[in-house]
Amino acid sequence: MDLAAITSVVSSIKSAIEIANLLKKVEGEFQKAESKLALADMINALADAKIAMANLQDEMQQKDQEIARLVEDLRLKSSVMRVGDAYYDKDKHGTHHGDPYCQTCFESTGRLHHLVESSVQANAGRFICKVCKNSFLHLPTRRY
Repeated sequence: MDLAAITSVVSSIKSAIEIANLLKKVEGEFQKAESKLALADMINALADAKIAMANLQDEMQQKDQEIARLVEDLRLKSSVMRVGDAYYDKDKHGTHHGDPYCQTCFESTGRLHHLVESSVQANAGRFICKVCKNSFLHLPTRRY
């Protein structure tokens, strides 16, 4: 059931509750205590159904958000490739290009953080992640 259908059901249940409340106030044959009790039970049942439908609608929205997040994660994972100790953007031919991303950050958090070449002479040739502080040696030449 999609969100539009659930919204429609919730709206219908709300209308039924409003009608039942109006019927409850009508004089005449509803004067009998048994009839009023049955009507009150119906109103309570409809209210419970409305709450259940609203909860279902919230749950479906959460699932839709989770699906969107997973689709985005899959898209991101398919757009990069691991070469040596780093990840790179993947071009349409399946080869890597651009600046390297941190392997540690991507594999632990799913986030891409560029590595930068160390400017310290003692660390010449090393690439460092500014986020997790890991360093990597001899990364492949970047292709553009």
